[in-house]
Amino acid sequence: MRSTVVTDRLCSYWFSIFTHCALRTQKVLLVGYSYGSQVCSGASWEPCVAGMAAISPPVGTMASTMLGTKSLWKSFLAAKIPKFAALGTADTFCSPKSLQQKLTLSETQVEAKIYEGSDHFWFKGLEKMTEDVLQWADQAITVA
Repeated sequence: MRSTVVTDRLCSYWFSIFTHCALRTQKVLLVGYSYGSQVCSGASWEPCVAGMAAISPPVGTMASTMLGTKSLWKSFLAAKIPKFAALGTADTFCSPKSLQQKLTLSETQVEAKIYEGSDHFWFKGLEKMTEDVLQWADQAITVA
């Protein structure tokens, strides 16, 4: 229950940021790491959001249940914007197989990258993942 309250408060916070942001710029890209990717997912339907990248999203059954983020991930999957997901093969919060299964439910294509040997905290592979996110962002901005 507590995680739902925290999630709702964070989503309200992001909503106010995007409302303010929409007055100043046309489009933004969201990049969220771990639980932050789930919070960003709650704002992915905002008109000023041009795309979203989820880095190490905790979408495994145990993690998403404990964090109370199932509905936020559904928002990510339903959003009709460019999407990117990055996960390491050594991530203990979500397995690549679990992520791939979740991504098949997406209404639009999600560019997903799995990084061999990287864990949830990116002690290995951070540079490559960062490069891939920036490359994806360049493409997402062009599409928007």
